[in-house]
Amino acid sequence: MNTEGWEIRNLDISNYGPDVKAHRAGILVQLSDYGIASNIYLKNVDVHDVNGSLVKKDGGGAGIIFSNGGRHTRSKFDSILVADCTIKRCQRNGILVNGNWSRTDWFPNEHVVIRGNLIEGVPGDGIVPTGCDGVLVEHNIMRDCPRLLPDTESAAGIWPWSCDNALIQYNEVSDHKAPWDGQGFDSDWNCNNTVIQYNYSHDNDGGFVLVCDDGSANAPQSCGNKGTIIRYNVSMNDGLRTTGKHAGFAPVFHITGPVVNTRIYNNVIYLPERDIKMDSTLVEMGNWFGYADSTYFANNIFYTLGTADYIMNKSKRNVYSNNLYFGRHLNRPADKAAVSKDPQFRAAPLTGMHGMEALEAFRLQPGSPALHKGAALPDRTVKDLYGTPLLLTPPNIGVDGK
Repeated sequence: MNTEGWEIRNLDISNYGPDVKAHRAGILVQLSDYGIASNIYLKNVDVHDVNGSLVKKDGGGAGIIFSNGGRHTRSKFDSILVADCTIKRCQRNGILVNGNWSRTDWFPNEHVVIRGNLIEGVPGDGIVPTGCDGVLVEHNIMRDCPRLLPDTESAAGIWPWSCDNALIQYNEVSDHKAPWDGQGFDSDWNCNNTVIQYNYSHDNDGGFVLVCDDGSANAPQSCGNKGTIIRYNVSMNDGLRTTGKHAGFAPVFHITGPVVNTRIYNNVIYLPERDIKMDSTLVEMGNWFGYADSTYFANNIFYTLGTADYIMNKSKRNVYSNNLYFGRHLNRPADKAAVSKDPQFRAAPLTGMHGMEALEAFRLQPGSPALHKGAALPDRTVKDLYGTPLLLTPPNIGVDGK
């Protein structure tokens, strides 16, 4: 507690008590009335078997927790690295970085990097940075999430809360079974300019991604959710929830509350044939004290072997442009430059495949109708999912820019 300049590495840590206990952690780094704590590095640490509470409001628990607080001196972390660690069989969560979440007391953690970690057998939230500016979350894996949470609980894979300029890339999240939410990724409320790119989401009960804003959390505490970018990701077989209180609700994209200016482009969404009990919704705009405004879908491949549906509700100023729709799409929004042909992937995608190498299937064959059919975007990235520089004008639809 109240220290800095530490490097912790090559340790095996567990914290399994005789009874479940709230706030239990494998590693807890805590500040209270300290000021700025710099240079805390966790490397190659194996954290396992932590039996914290499964209930978030009771205090939960996690493999690794960074926490700061106090009443007199504002505190924050500057330069955190969590790299090449394993977090297994920890409850409720994997890696938490907490901070000053309210915009009335904005003093964000900076230079936070969470890279190359494996989170396995964790039923709740995988990686959650809070109160950070410029956090980088990359090359992490979360998998095999057991269905242990009570039916009242929500959780998701990797998501920032009350962060600016979060960059979430090259991560794989699968098998999330939370009874509510349960997506691979999430851009949550009180966030500005979140970027979710080059990720692989598959077999998650709740869908691929949540973008949300609690419309009842007003300024000055909350800045809402503005400027989220979701690009060059693959979602395969997401949206599987068939049990519990929210059975049958699992849209691939769940965009809820008064989020503003969300841009979703050059992704591949692949839905195999589904059980009749599973949600067939590809996009659902929900109400969380308000609806989304100015959401842009462009250059995406929406591929279904069954039926896909779109529920836009009272959201406004939605734009669909130059997307490819394969399969049966109900209530599809207007898209004047839509392509409705088989995209001709390089190989037949196989569900249940782990590892980023599985994404090679989504390269495009020569002669694909997705080639050079995309819309030019002012904020497009410089490379595709496979690392190829994006030089084509007009660009391709999907994640393959070559």
